[in-house]
Amino acid sequence: MDLDPVFAAAIAGDADALAKLDLIADGALHNDDKTILHKESAKGNIEHVRFILDKFKHKDLLVKLSTRRSHTALHLAVQGKHTEVVKALIEEARNLPSSTSSSANPPISPFQAFLREVDHDKDTALHAAVYAGHFEIVKLLVEADPDDRHTKNTDGKTPMYIAAEGGYHKMVKEMCKTCPAPSLDGPGGSTALHAAIKSLSKGKFKEDVIEKVVAVAERSSSSNRSFEEFYNKTDHKTNLTVLELAVEGNHVEVVEMILQKDPAYRRGIKKNGLMLLIYKAMDMELSAMVKLLSKAYQAGITGVHKGVVTLIIAIRRRDHDEITRLLKDAPLLVNFAENYIEDEGWTPLHYVAYNGLVSIVNAFVEVQRMLNMNLCIQIW
Repeated sequence: MDLDPVFAAAIAGDADALAKLDLIADGALHNDDKTILHKESAKGNIEHVRFILDKFKHKDLLVKLSTRRSHTALHLAVQGKHTEVVKALIEEARNLPSSTSSSANPPISPFQAFLREVDHDKDTALHAAVYAGHFEIVKLLVEADPDDRHTKNTDGKTPMYIAAEGGYHKMVKEMCKTCPAPSLDGPGGSTALHAAIKSLSKGKFKEDVIEKVVAVAERSSSSNRSFEEFYNKTDHKTNLTVLELAVEGNHVEVVEMILQKDPAYRRGIKKNGLMLLIYKAMDMELSAMVKLLSKAYQAGITGVHKGVVTLIIAIRRRDHDEITRLLKDAPLLVNFAENYIEDEGWTPLHYVAYNGLVSIVNAFVEVQRMLNMNLCIQIW
């Protein structure tokens, strides 16, 4: 049914036209899926939307959901990228009475409940705006409700994750700036930082975006432990942590940032996975990356074992001369043993065996024999 003539007449003051609109306003009498506010919001007719909001306040059309997809009029205006309609709906929602408030815990205002309403796919209007790639509407929504932590939709994605995944750098920056603690969660254990690093690898982002996402993760974390857990999460598709993704993409600045920000790396107590990453960087001939990762691995290793990373790298490179020199200068390096999950109990000799460097085994055995002999003499 074309309602444009009816609207035109009602706006001009025709009582019969207004009565007709009133009769069909909520769609119930005609088993309609949507109210007239849904329909006009989807069309983007701002004059009609304002008229409906003014004349039919008593019908609570603003908060009604479509029966099939559970959309609010705001969802449909956002999907249609109708900025002026979105503005009008947001402003009208500021006047919602307390009777429409959500039962959320902690309590939220009726206005917040309206903005956070989810549809059939658990998408809020903000999800829809990010999917639509419409920055201005995203800005309107986050400024209207900056304290929203944001929820996952049925795909397990939050607005920040979707923006990072799509390479929408302005959206990511806006959410990072405006929202104190937006959720960075993604599907299957991945995070918006994973998605952002992938977008960086595709040339859609610059490092400054990554820095802002990291800052959000830090201020959103309730403790150092939760911040560490954030860095330990693995992407559901690649099974990689953010550090591993950054190494694979040769993003030296991002790797340095992660090593500086992760509390466990900062304290020098986290070594798990670093040696394999050093190997990967060596295979990719990324000298700056090898140096950076080696420095992180070396952190916390003191005394006679301080040069062990250099020895392990020499083993990987099959550099016999360097290995011989290091063993001569610092024979106690052979006693170094890992205490970390993947390499528990490994000594440099384990790395020799792992790399198939059979020709150097005798040198390690001889150094160990000499150390044992010296120990016996000292005891005697």
